[in-house]
Amino acid sequence: MQRDYAPIMNLALELENTDPADHALRDETEGRYRAAIDGFVDQLVAERRSADAAARAVNDDLDEISALSAAELHSTYDKIRYDLLNRIEDVAGPSPWQRAAQKRLVGLGGVVLVVLLAAGYFGLRQYNLTPVTAPLETRAGLEQRANALAKVLHYESWASGRRGMIKNILLWPFEPLAEEVAGARELSSVALTGAAKLMERGEACGLQLGSGDQALTPQEYGVLNKVSDHLRNKASQWRDPPVLTVLDPIRSGYPCPASAGQAGR
Repeated sequence: MQRDYAPIMNLALELENTDPADHALRDETEGRYRAAIDGFVDQLVAERRSADAAARAVNDDLDEISALSAAELHSTYDKIRYDLLNRIEDVAGPSPWQRAAQKRLVGLGGVVLVVLLAAGYFGLRQYNLTPVTAPLETRAGLEQRANALAKVLHYESWASGRRGMIKNILLWPFEPLAEEVAGARELSSVALTGAAKLMERGEACGLQLGSGDQALTPQEYGVLNKVSDHLRNKASQWRDPPVLTVLDPIRSGYPCPASAGQAGR
């Protein structure tokens, strides 16, 4: 890895430490941070030549950096990852297969080919359906909601930025149903409430949680991704009752110094 994330990290930390009441300074710092994000992404996309390759590079780099960094910096790296991936999609646009699909959709004239594409298109939506039928407090119910949450988070990532007719058409097979969104919200509520309780008890640190009536913060997205990945991982150890398993990736992902954990007990 030869890419230098230090300038972006320094600006992100500077932004976090800026007094929210000092609007002029915060706007100026935010502007420098956004300019650093834009410049980094412009260079990365030029090197990688596609949104998919650029996003993979960012994820691989930040996974490696986060693993070697102090726990209190993980939430900052989550924010940087979130902002970089959104900017990559804005700059690079659809991946090559999406661009090819768009061109072919415009020129399709054969009735048989259209029918086959339509069958595959609607079949893909059926294939991507995530059932949410088991009670929330059961292992099966948590696993189902973890799958639904992963689907919602991925869809929001793909659908972010400017939308158009072609993009809407391409994303429709992956769009979550109302029951999938409801299941994702149930698990999100459990995870974020649990994160707040762990912070109160000194069992999790370095998290900046929102008030609950606003859009999710980058740190909250980080919590939900960790919880979803943990519950869907076949190697994860389950607790009794199963809902306690939700707390494990939050404790391990946002650990407190030993003194803080003892103080919260």
